[in-house]
Order: sequence, then C-alpha cells, then structure tokens
Amino acid sequence: VAIAAAILAVIRLVPILDDDPAAHSCAAIIGCVATLWISEAMPFFATALLIPLLAVPLEVLPNTNHHDTGVKLLGATFDHTQILVLGGLCLGKAIAKHQLERQIARFLLRPVASRPWLYLLVVMFVSVALCAVISNVAAPVLVMSIVQPSLWELDADTGAPQAILLGVAFACNFGGMLTPIASPQNAVAQSALGDGNISFLKWIAAAGPIVVVGTVAAWAIVILFWRPFESVDFIPIPLAKPVAHSPTTASPTGSPPTNPTAAAYGSVEDQSRSTITRRTAPDTEQQHINRACSGHATLPKRSDSQEQTLLPHAVVPMFVGESPGEARERTKEERREIAIIIGVLLITVVLWCVPEDDILGDTGVVALIPIVVFFGVGILKKVDFNSLSWHLIFLLSGGNMLGLMSRESHLLEIVINELRPFLETHSTFQVVAVLISAVALVTTFVSHTVASLLLMPVIVEVSQV
Repeated sequence: VAIAAAILAVIRLVPILDDDPAAHSCAAIIGCVATLWISEAMPFFATALLIPLLAVPLEVLPNTNHHDTGVKLLGATFDHTQILVLGGLCLGKAIAKHQLERQIARFLLRPVASRPWLYLLVVMFVSVALCAVISNVAAPVLVMSIVQPSLWELDADTGAPQAILLGVAFACNFGGMLTPIASPQNAVAQSALGDGNISFLKWIAAAGPIVVVGTVAAWAIVILFWRPFESVDFIPIPLAKPVAHSPTTASPTGSPPTNPTAAAYGSVEDQSRSTITRRTAPDTEQQHINRACSGHATLPKRSDSQEQTLLPHAVVPMFVGESPGEARERTKEERREIAIIIGVLLITVVLWCVPEDDILGDTGVVALIPIVVFFGVGILKKVDFNSLSWHLIFLLSGGNMLGLMSRESHLLEIVINELRPFLETHSTFQVVAVLISAVALVTTFVSHTVASLLLMPVIVEVSQV
C-alpha cells in the first residue's frame, strides 16, 4: 500500500504531462491502482472502489466540478455487462444446487469408461461446456466434484490422475474463451467495446474453432507425451447416491463442523474449501458397473475403514440415467425445479444467440430471466443472492471507471498519438502480433482479469486507428 501511495505521489509530482493536468492525474491513479491490483495488497474490489475516492479530488475529468465527476464515475460502475455476468452466476448456482452437472457428466462418461483416452476427451469437453455457461471460475470446482471419486480409485503411479487434472485445467482455460460470460476478462472486453460490442452468437462463432482445436490439441499432447493410460484398462465411475446428513456434521479428522444446508446454498468457492468425510462399505453394485465397463477388470475390495471425501451436498439427485431407486426417492418438487432450471437455461442461451435487435434487445436484459425466475419461484433464496460473487461485479466496476477516466481525461488519446507512427507504418498482422506478445508477457506475471482491466481500453483505441 505504501509503495502504491508513493507511485501515486511520484507520478503526480513528476512533470510528464503538464500540458494536460487531467491526463496527468489519470496516469497517477492508474499507476497506483495497477500496483495495488498486481501486488494484491488490498482485495481487488476494494481497490476498484478506491478509484472514485482518488479521481474526484485529483480532478481527473476536465471541465467538470467535483459533484459531477463523482456522479459520472459512480454512474459508470454498473452496466449491462455486469447484469450479463450476474445472470451467468445465477445459472451456475441453480445448476450446482441440484448437481445437474453430475447428472449430465455421468450420463456422458459411463459409455467411455472402458476407453480412458476417450474418457479424458469427454471430461475436457464437459469442462469447456460448463465454462461457457457458468464461467471458468466456478466450472473447475464442479468438474472436480465429478471426477474426484474416480481419481481416488486410480493408482497415482500410472500418471492417470495427474493427466485428468491437467486436462481439466487446460480445458477450463480454453472454455473461458467460448462466450462473453465464460471468464471475467471476456466481460471486461465486452464492457470496453461499449456500443461496438460483439453479439453472443458472433463471439461463439469466432472463439468456437479456436476452443475446439485448442482443446483437442491439449488432449493429444497429454496423451502422447504423458502416456497416462498405458496400464489403465478403464476409469471407475462411482455411483452417485443421496447422502443423508445431519444438520451439523463434524469431520472425524478434527475439522470444524460442517453445515450441509449452508454449504449447499453457499458459493462454489466455499463448497470447494469444505469437505465431509464418511466411511463406506464395499459396494457390490459399483463393482458390477466397473466390471461391465472393463469387460473383465474389477476394483480392489474396500474395507469398512476406508474413507471417502465428498463435497458437502445434502442431496445427489440423478435425473439423466438415474437408477429406479434414485427415481423413487426424488421428490415432485425437485423434479419441478430441475425442469424449470433446464427450461430457463435453454431459453436464455437461445435468446443470447438471436440478433440483439429482436425480442429483448440486449444480452444484459436476457440475463435478467434466470435472475427473476430462479428467485421468483424460490429455486434460489435470499442467501444465494447474498453469496453471489459480488467482488467480481465491483472489480468490473473498477474497469468501467478506469475506461471512463482514460477517455474523458484524454490520456488514451495521448497514448494513441504516441503509438500512431508505429501503427501507420506496420501492417495489421504485425500490430496484432505485437499486441498479443505484450498481453502474453503481462499476463504471465499478472492476473488475466487485472491485465484486461488495464490493457483493454488501449487495445480498443488501437483497433480504431
């Protein structure tokens, strides 16, 4: 924090932009904020909220009094991009509540369990699909809850568990490119583009081939160079059964008591940090499925003392490919909620993909559908709303305010004028190559989200020269 304050003071006092004091102040604020974001000395959202506190007294908006400066900055904190992100977060929370991702994944993974190389590919594309809908921040946690029981059954010496984890990591990185809500940096890009933003369908059309080719290439590299499945005949697919929990369950390992209801309604990040340990007896039905998948192989018998760690979900409902016993145990209310979630998901995605001038006019307005429906009918509760990733929303607000300051203070114009000789004497391909190299270098050491907040306004202005 002291270093950031020193950078603010030094840039403000050094006579680098004396002819344009507003741009000078803006450069000082950006230097301070960038230092805090890079060092993580303060939470990202707190740093974002610091921006107007510095911008108003330093008169970063020219020919504007302090009151109007504050109104403009605070007015820029929320736009349709944040609503779009909120809609994605609500979809992810509703999907996680009923564990639809597990149902779909089990349905897709069982047929390929006897072909481990194909199992890995399917897991990677399931990861990509989840990232496209609920962002690559939450998707890895959900995917891990799907594959973790299988990883426990695999011998670590074979390299198969490590290969699956690498595949999930690579796939979630590629999946974060697929839609405007798939990652925070995509939302920053949409916000920076302003009125010239790219439609949902055009974004998918541009990113889709890159994502598919990149995912297949990453899978091939893991298979060819890691060779993880040479001694693995099949991947065990555990049965997902409803687990009855008491209101408060203490872990035998000495961890703090876990409230399953609170965990089920909390954020995905909270779910990933807490586990419930239970003892399991040998499961003959599970062994039967494993033998069927492999044709001959069987799992080692479990002892009664063997421990298995599961994510804390109060219910594990199986809607796709569920067993008769599971179907009987499902309540009518659960089925109704699952049908609503699937219907809203399909309607929302379809409306995101139609031309924006049709029907609801903007992807942000379409994103209100899951918010209104899920909370309106009671699928999500007030506690779910309070546990949304508001830190991400306010971080995006910081990007909005930085973009407004950079434009209004003419700092972006000054930077582009300095770059104009290079831009005019080099081809578009060369300019893009330089920009990609610069972004790759910066994001190697800095968070992708922070880098996009700092660089996207400059890149958008460069594209318009």
